Amino acid sequence: MGNNELTQGKMMQLLDWSYEKAMNGLPGTPDAYELAQSYLRKHSSVQKSVDALIRA
Repeated sequence: MGNNELTQGKMMQLLDWSYEKAMNGLPGTPDAYELAQSYLRKHSSVQKSVDALIRA
């Protein structure tokens, strides 16, 4: 059996991986910049874009 203990190092690796995927996108999904641009194109203001993204 492997070591399933959650260490600080493993948590940092998970957070780093998650941040990288959020910023650069997963395969077949937009990155953060592309996602923001698509919401800005669909809505008449930044506030409405943010509200729509939060509700998504």
